[in-house]
Amino acid sequence: AYDHRATYNPHLQRIEMYLVASAAQRVDLPGLRVKLDIQAGEALRTEISCKYDRQMIEAMFQASGFELDRWFTDPHRLFALALAQKR
Repeated sequence: AYDHRATYNPHLQRIEMYLVASAAQRVDLPGLRVKLDIQAGEALRTEISCKYDRQMIEAMFQASGFELDRWFTDPHRLFALALAQKR
């Protein structure tokens, strides 16, 4: 009863995943004692996948007491693995 939608949010530099209801429905969440009414076309965000560049990673490390030790990347520079150490 749902369609999958993935979008890239360039402002926040992240991929967002959604389930979009293909029809109106009522969802029962018995553990929470809640019933949700979901309208056709209503989107439920299910995942956020953040994308960071090297400069952003270095700033986050710096703010948390670490420093970038090594930066490994693929030949096209599409993916990276960062190795940090405590300052």
